[in-house]
Amino acid sequence: MSRYSASLFGLLLILCSQCKKETAFVLTVSDERTGELLSGAMVTWQQGGSNDAISGVTTTDNSGRAYINSLYEEISVSYSVSKDGYHSESRTMGTLSPEVNQERLSVFPLSVLSGSLYDTKTQSPLTEVSVTLFQAGGSEQQQYSDQNGDFEFSGLEISAYELRIEQEGYKEVTSTYTIQKGDYIDRNFGLVPYATMYGLVNDEEGNQPLSGAIVQLKSDGTVINEVQSDASGAFFFEKLSPGEYSLNVTISGYITSSEEVIMFEEDRSVIIALSKQASIHGELRNVVDNSLISNLVVQLDPGTRQQVTQVDGRFGFENLSAGEYTLSISDVAYEPVNQSITIQDDTQINRIISLVPKVPTIEVNVTSLDFGETQDQKVLEVTNSGNGDLSWRIEETLDYLEVNPTSGVISPSDIEVVTLSVDREPLNQGVHEKSIAVVSDVGSIQVDVSVSVVTQLCANLSELNFQEDIVEREFTIENCGRGTLTYSIQNNKSWIILNKTQGSVAKGTEVVEVSIDRDQMTPGDYEGTIYVNSDDGGTAQIDIYATVIDETLPRIAVTPDEIQFGSNLDEASITIENQGGSELSWSASIDETWLQISPAQGDLVEGGEMDLILSVERDLLAPGDHYSSVTFISNGGATVVRANLRVEIAPNLEVAIDSLFFGEGLNQLSVDINNGGTGDLSWTITSNQDWLSPSVPSGANDATVQINIDRSKAFYGENIGVISISGANQIHRIFVSMTKVPPPPTLRFELSVYDEPSGDGLANRTEQVTLALEISNVGEYQVENVIIEIDLQNGPFTWTGGMTGQLRDINISEGATELVTFDVKIEESAEYNTQYNLLLSGQDRWGYSIDDEIVNLMVSPDFVVWDGLLNYFRWIDNSRTFVDDWNGDDMFSRGNGVIVEGNGPKGISDTAISFTGNSYAYSLPGRLTENGLNEITFSFWMKTDHAFGEKRQIIGSATDDKDAFIIGLEKDGTLFYGSRNLFKPNDIFPWAWDDDESVNGWVYLTITIENGTQRLYVNAKNEEINRKTNILNSIPSVSEPGLILGARPNNGGTSHDHFFLGSIDNLRIYDRILNPDEIEIIYESER
Repeated sequence: MSRYSASLFGLLLILCSQCKKETAFVLTVSDERTGELLSGAMVTWQQGGSNDAISGVTTTDNSGRAYINSLYEEISVSYSVSKDGYHSESRTMGTLSPEVNQERLSVFPLSVLSGSLYDTKTQSPLTEVSVTLFQAGGSEQQQYSDQNGDFEFSGLEISAYELRIEQEGYKEVTSTYTIQKGDYIDRNFGLVPYATMYGLVNDEEGNQPLSGAIVQLKSDGTVINEVQSDASGAFFFEKLSPGEYSLNVTISGYITSSEEVIMFEEDRSVIIALSKQASIHGELRNVVDNSLISNLVVQLDPGTRQQVTQVDGRFGFENLSAGEYTLSISDVAYEPVNQSITIQDDTQINRIISLVPKVPTIEVNVTSLDFGETQDQKVLEVTNSGNGDLSWRIEETLDYLEVNPTSGVISPSDIEVVTLSVDREPLNQGVHEKSIAVVSDVGSIQVDVSVSVVTQLCANLSELNFQEDIVEREFTIENCGRGTLTYSIQNNKSWIILNKTQGSVAKGTEVVEVSIDRDQMTPGDYEGTIYVNSDDGGTAQIDIYATVIDETLPRIAVTPDEIQFGSNLDEASITIENQGGSELSWSASIDETWLQISPAQGDLVEGGEMDLILSVERDLLAPGDHYSSVTFISNGGATVVRANLRVEIAPNLEVAIDSLFFGEGLNQLSVDINNGGTGDLSWTITSNQDWLSPSVPSGANDATVQINIDRSKAFYGENIGVISISGANQIHRIFVSMTKVPPPPTLRFELSVYDEPSGDGLANRTEQVTLALEISNVGEYQVENVIIEIDLQNGPFTWTGGMTGQLRDINISEGATELVTFDVKIEESAEYNTQYNLLLSGQDRWGYSIDDEIVNLMVSPDFVVWDGLLNYFRWIDNSRTFVDDWNGDDMFSRGNGVIVEGNGPKGISDTAISFTGNSYAYSLPGRLTENGLNEITFSFWMKTDHAFGEKRQIIGSATDDKDAFIIGLEKDGTLFYGSRNLFKPNDIFPWAWDDDESVNGWVYLTITIENGTQRLYVNAKNEEINRKTNILNSIPSVSEPGLILGARPNNGGTSHDHFFLGSIDNLRIYDRILNPDEIEIIYESER
């Protein structure tokens, strides 16, 4: 808008304020995430141009509204909104209407990154843990987790961040995030505690501690720590993460030990017992003179150990284990030795070994070598036909004979090939005969050598023409034969002058200079002859021609005789000269119009000369090569000067395309490079990305270049590169784009109840539970922006806590696991001990679908009564392992129990522990480690036979000599429980089996003991008894002698009697008294 129009607009606002209706604008501001209306937000507004604008500032009221009055209709208004804790936003509302104008604006709260820290071993929250947030660009924030293990970074800018969690005694955790506008990220982090490995190094035989042992700790084959055992043989390694390690222990005099150790989240102790080692020592002597032999290799197998004998001939092998060994010596100078040796523990063996030296023998394949006239090379074979190494050499060598090699060492039965080469150059013609000697310590052999030399004379010319003005010329003499050629030279004219008349030549050529003396000659033509003779090498004849001119006549000469203008030269000079004895008149003519000469004619006095200018007109010519000539005619002869030039157009780089796109599956495209001009175009082609490469780095003129991509070097997603082509002072750039699509994601899901100690997917009716979904990326790339849909499959669940069944923006690195939690409420209609399915599906940022996966959620009442649960035993599979599902401890078998099908209530596992009544019993491990428990509850399912014939112990800790707790069956099948091993009648509760109360023969029994008061529940029905006779007021420790299932121990637990006959499953032990409601819940859930 011009200054005039802006002023006019402002004037109209003033003048029309009385004639134009005012209007109002109402702005409602809310929270983008929650929808909450925001009060106290500052609204800055402006209407009109920059010169005559009206503006103001207001704030939103409690209803989140800002009211702006005195605005004019048909004019737009701009505004911006800001509030602490929120991102600022700016908008422009179009032309206002006469009515009240309304608009709603949602603003994003500043981003938050929070989390909770817990110990993966104890599942307890971790407090006072250092949590540092690093922002891209260098800034950082640090917090410490609170008493609940929580931390929170708020008011975060849009940026990339790295979160680092550090705590003494725990493995460091790092994670990266890209914070967007309005993000609220909450994560749970499990910190893995370090453990300590304690160790002891002992002598295996004497069980004595070994100090000073080197103990190396390795992980994945790499030494990560090294210590020495102390005076008590002890060592330790701290701050170890769970995983597999290996220990290497070495100490002088003992066999090195290697042991694999698996560390969990607890400390661990190891004992390393080392075995002593033996040794072998000895010396080597020559059997001939009994001298000591040094610097010889002695090898001990197995193990391929080697020692080199010292000056005193001795060797030694230490730290040997008991076993069979072989001592071997193999040397070129001695016969081989192999001795077997048996080693016992602590054995020290000494040996003197006598060696038999080897004796060599020398032989040659020929004793005479004839090279004749033409051969230059022959071979001589030297053979060692004896034992031991043969040292040899060539003596009495000849000047003209080269020998290679001249000496050496030959192993037994081996051959050395000696090459002899003849140089005939220093030899005269004839036959040359000499001898050489092959010498060794065991004898010498003479070899006769004969060489024949024949020479041959060769001259390079048959004539020399000195024409009118040549004074000196030359020719060459060459020895075309072998040896050295001796020659002599004569001529038949006195005006022929030679620089030499005799000489010799071997290899190469000899130059002879020839000149003529024109002072002896009058004008006219002359001929002569030169004769070259040799000693038996032949002869040669060279004819000589010369002309003597009349110096009184004019004679024309022009130099140079050729001008090359090339591509750039437009002018050149030539010189015309009168070399005669009188005035020269000349003229020049040209056969092409593009070539001119100046001047074109003239006269020259005797001995005179002048420069002439040749010029070209390139504009008259087409591109290409052009040729012409200048013909000179005079009274002193004629001559011609040739001329040529080249007309070029500069090269021009032409590339038709500016961009390339490589679609999926396409790895090569072509680019045409053209020379749009003339002349040669040289070009280079380069790339700025590793994944992008041309097929050639450079070229000339027109070409087709293949552009290749290597997707293995590119990032997943869109990749941009540039191909640059340079030539003729030009650069052409081609932008290349390629999208590398990752393979479909491979995710694994595991669902569990997050806030229950077992974490095994069990939950209770009518409760709101937090479910933990572990999403593991088992693929080969990071998945981004994953959306997971959770379908409750019409199960008895409802979402709570704002959950809608969708998890968004999940990013998981390859090999990593993301823990996501969400809340559901289990409805009253859910059935106990029933497994319900949840369907998981979704897709990632590439549109790949996540394979549908069913995860399970078990609704069970088990953890209604988990408080005080010490042990929960059930038979789980056919491996005869009785597992404590609560504590994680296996039972220890004292017999060979067998398995029967449960075939009972639905709470009974498919298999149960079975007792045949003969030699089968089990020791129950677990957490009964405290003496003096005044309250305890036992509950289990039992199936038995009525016909016993003797007392049977079901569970107890009494022995034949220890008064302790017992639950058992009498001979008649009645149940008893008491405190002694004598099974006194007053301890018996007279309850007998009733098949109507069983479920397929199974009965659910619960016994509570509270300070001597005992209660029996049969199928959750109370059969109370209160007999305190011989009833202990406390329950003994599991270690004295422990709780025994299926029999009574005797002799301190080394034998058993009163074996139980039947089956047992789902044995629970509590350190408190269960109330009747709790007992009934367990019974109803498993019945």
